[in-house]
Amino acid sequence: MTKSELVTSVSALTDMPCEAAQKAVSAVFDAIIEALGKGEEVSIQGFGTFLTRRREARKAKNPHTGEEMTVPAYTAAVFKPGKRMRDAVKDN
Repeated sequence: MTKSELVTSVSALTDMPCEAAQKAVSAVFDAIIEALGKGEEVSIQGFGTFLTRRREARKAKNPHTGEEMTVPAYTAAVFKPGKRMRDAVKDN
């Protein structure tokens, strides 16, 4: 499902005009991104939790050349699905 398909679905489920649904969906995504940028955790009961994790620097090999290189440390966004989502996916 793409963002535009999600907007269409939200619009149909809520009887909201597409323009308003677009603003609502974008606002939710923007709020999640802003919170993660601040290092905060976003927990949506029944859906899941968005959080950040620090990945330490490590050694790796370039698959094309075989040359050893260092991957620098970085912070990654992580999503941990909630029970309702895990159950829905498990049944498929």
